[in-house]
Amino acid sequence: MTGKAKLSSKNQIVIPKNIRQYVNLKPGDELLIEGLDGKIILLKKPKNYTDSLAGMHSNVWEGTDPLKYIGSIRKGWGRRKKK
Repeated sequence: MTGKAKLSSKNQIVIPKNIRQYVNLKPGDELLIEGLDGKIILLKKPKNYTDSLAGMHSNVWEGTDPLKYIGSIRKGWGRRKKK
């Protein structure tokens, strides 16, 4: 979804109604602003970061036994040699 905004003489923008509705922005909501590769990224600040991140990338480790994986990594470490 895209929208269009113009920077005012006071360096303010109005987020178009269709975008505000799409992301459920309400008056008083806070936004996070990031500059990345010459672009501006606006994100709605989550009320609770833990809740908003819960379950993210849960499929990355799907089907992996964590104990076996850690064990295999540790085997590759070897022992440090004393000088």
